[in-house]
Amino acid sequence: MSNKYRYKSGDPWRVVPFMLLGAVLQGGLAIGVSAADSLFISNIGADQLPVIYACMPLLMLAYIRAYTRILNRWGIDRLFVATIGVLVVGGFGFSYLLRTEDPSDSIYYIAMFYSSLWYIALYSLLWNFIDGFFDLSEAKRLFGLIAGGAAVGAIGGGFLVSSLSEVMGVAWLFGVWATTVLMALPIVWWIVRNVPRIVGDDGGEQTDEDVSLKDTLKTVLGSRYVTVLKQDLSRLRAWIPANRHQERRLPGAVCADQRHNFALVDFNIDTMQGFDMTVERMNTGNRQHH
Repeated sequence: MSNKYRYKSGDPWRVVPFMLLGAVLQGGLAIGVSAADSLFISNIGADQLPVIYACMPLLMLAYIRAYTRILNRWGIDRLFVATIGVLVVGGFGFSYLLRTEDPSDSIYYIAMFYSSLWYIALYSLLWNFIDGFFDLSEAKRLFGLIAGGAAVGAIGGGFLVSSLSEVMGVAWLFGVWATTVLMALPIVWWIVRNVPRIVGDDGGEQTDEDVSLKDTLKTVLGSRYVTVLKQDLSRLRAWIPANRHQERRLPGAVCADQRHNFALVDFNIDTMQGFDMTVERMNTGNRQHH
C-alpha cells in the first residue's frame, strides 16, 4: 500500500494529528447541529426552517467580512484558537440557556443560526489551517486521509447523539459539543509546535489586501452556482401564481399553511433578487465611473 499510494515513512506522524483534529471538530459539530435541529423542529416547527435558510446568506456575508479582517490581522493560528474558544463558550452558554424553565423562541432561533453558521464556517477554517502545513504534492497524497479522519469523527458524533440525548437530554448536547471542541486545543498546540510549515507560511499576520464587502457580493453573486439558483427561483416564482387557485379547494387550516409556505418562498426569491439588484447597481456605477 505504501508503494501504491506513495506514502513515505514520515507521513503518519504528520497526518495522524490532523486526522484527530478533524475527527474531534467534526464529531462535536455533528452533535451540536443535531441538537440544534432537534430543538428547533420540536419547539418552533419545521415550517419555520425556510426562514433560517433565507437569512443564512446574510449571516454568511457578515461572517466572511469579519473572517477576512480578523485573518489578515491575527493570522490563521490565533484565529483558529479564538474560534475554538468561541465554540466552547457558546456551547456551554446555549446548554445553560436551553435548560432553563421556559426558553424563549428567540433562543431556539439563535441556536439554530449559531449551529448553521459553524456547520459551514468551521469546515473552511479547519482546511485553511491544515493547508499551511502541506504543499501541493503532499496535499494530493495525504488530504484524503485527513478528510477520512474528519468523516469518521462526524459519523461517530452522529451515532452518539441518540444515546446521549436519552441519557442527559438534548439541551445538554451543546455542552458535549463544547467539551469535544475543547479536546482540540492540545492537538492544535502539538501541531503548531511540532509539525513544520511549508516555506512562506508562518501562520501569523497576513499581508493580503483587504477584501471589501462590495467585492465579496460581486464574487458570491457572480458565481455559477448563484446564477443557476437565481434561474431556478425565477422558474419557481412563475409557478407560484399558477398554483394559487388551488387554495380555494383546500380546507381553511391547510389553505393558511399553504399561503404561509408561499410567502416564505416569495421571501427567499425577493432576498436573492434584492442582492442581485444591489450588485448590478454597483457594477453599473463602476462602469459609468470608468
